[in-house]
Amino acid sequence: MLPSEMHELRIQTQRYHLEDGLTELVGGLYLLLMGIVILGPSVVGIAVPILLRLLVLISPPLLFGPLMRFLKTRFTYPRIGFVAPRAFKHNMDMLIGMGVFVMVNAVVTAIFIILSPPNALLLLNVWLIAVVGMSLILGCSFVAYRYQLRRFWSLAVLCPIWAVVSLGLFALFALPDGSSFLLFILLLSVSFISSGVVTFWRYLRDYTYP
Repeated sequence: MLPSEMHELRIQTQRYHLEDGLTELVGGLYLLLMGIVILGPSVVGIAVPILLRLLVLISPPLLFGPLMRFLKTRFTYPRIGFVAPRAFKHNMDMLIGMGVFVMVNAVVTAIFIILSPPNALLLLNVWLIAVVGMSLILGCSFVAYRYQLRRFWSLAVLCPIWAVVSLGLFALFALPDGSSFLLFILLLSVSFISSGVVTFWRYLRDYTYP
């Protein structure tokens, strides 16, 4: 087998777990849930129990794995079989990076809240949109390049577009504080859910039970 063929075979094996669109679908639903439960009530002034907010925040590491296993066992594995994911060798590096990212975000957010500079809420919204947007742009671009999945390029391009739309509408129509970040999250959730639904529909159409 030629080296190019070997490389393509490795790419196909590695992107196996992203071909059905369930990752975008579940991720988009989580963004939607976060917007509805955490951000939305704050914008309109509705109190939400802190336990419910915490549950939504910590649900990805607790529920994402079991939910994905259930969905893939139900829809994916019966169609194209099971391929064990390759173990990630740098879990500690990834955890440290995530911890630093969360800490920096928390410190900058606290500075905006404590010091209350002019236009603090606007600056906080811009900061949150920038942090989430850049994270998703980098993540989607990496997946698109690494696994040769063009739909993730589209999601990466949509992130800055939705950021400009959200901040533009906030400035033009004097929307309530926090609404720009809420709108950004909702637009992202719709994009990810739409990508997941279309990909999943095509997956079910192209792959049938043996």
